[in-house]
Amino acid sequence: MKQRLRGNYARHSLDRFFLGEIDGEIVSQMGYMLPRDTMDVGVFGHVYTARKHRGKGAASILMQYCMDDFNAGKGKALFCGVGQEHAQRLYARHGFVPLSKERAPLGPQGYIRSSLASSFGELQEMFFAPGRPTHVRPAHMGDRPKVDKILLQSDGARAEAGRRHRIGLAGKCDDFVSMFQAMEDGRGPLFVLETDERHVVGYSFAFSAGSPAERDTKFLDFLVHPNYRDQEIRLIEDTLNRTEARSVRCLVPACDDRRLAAARGAGMKRECILSGYLTVGGGPVDLVVLLCR
Repeated sequence: MKQRLRGNYARHSLDRFFLGEIDGEIVSQMGYMLPRDTMDVGVFGHVYTARKHRGKGAASILMQYCMDDFNAGKGKALFCGVGQEHAQRLYARHGFVPLSKERAPLGPQGYIRSSLASSFGELQEMFFAPGRPTHVRPAHMGDRPKVDKILLQSDGARAEAGRRHRIGLAGKCDDFVSMFQAMEDGRGPLFVLETDERHVVGYSFAFSAGSPAERDTKFLDFLVHPNYRDQEIRLIEDTLNRTEARSVRCLVPACDDRRLAAARGAGMKRECILSGYLTVGGGPVDLVVLLCR
């Protein structure tokens, strides 16, 4: 938030903040961000009202201003997460609907203008339509909604979540913000796989674990939407070629044949196996350590 308020992300991210005051005292806040390159899908959030001023309708009034501002611009959709029913009711009055039937009415929410799509399902079909040309580029803060709110919330990614076991550093960098912060801390590069329509269909990173003694060793992680699985090896290869490190490792459970095949297809070799290191499905599973360089 401090970075946004200072304008450090202004090149790639349009950040709009709204404050509610009573007698000169700030009592409520919220805001949204949009990627400047596409100005289409964004993130809504940071909603808070001071305790002593709750129940006065401050957030409701402020949200009307916020949504009026959004609808007057080029933005097409906003996404957020909701953990409390009273907040969901407020958002619902302004057109937000649950994206996950399993967690409804809470969980991820979306406000999608009809000019973009009629539903989140239709939005996914557009974003992840197969066969589009792709390229790999360094990530920027404007990618956050496309990664966190569309790619990671997509049916394709969620269907594989139960089979994708993230190990070590990858388990700590489980959303775009945590990945981006690691990159800002100088721990390594973060890339996105993007179609020519500027839709993010995958990402990869190679980060050090964080201590000075480990700065020359990076750990690789990657995710690609199932419709672009044929681009997975290319994404890994580009990441390895553009990562400055003495060595890059990838930690993959032995039961994850697909990820093992992708990493090997990009030229990574098995360094060792840690027998019974993991517990998957109630039983022990080996951890395969793959090495590049």
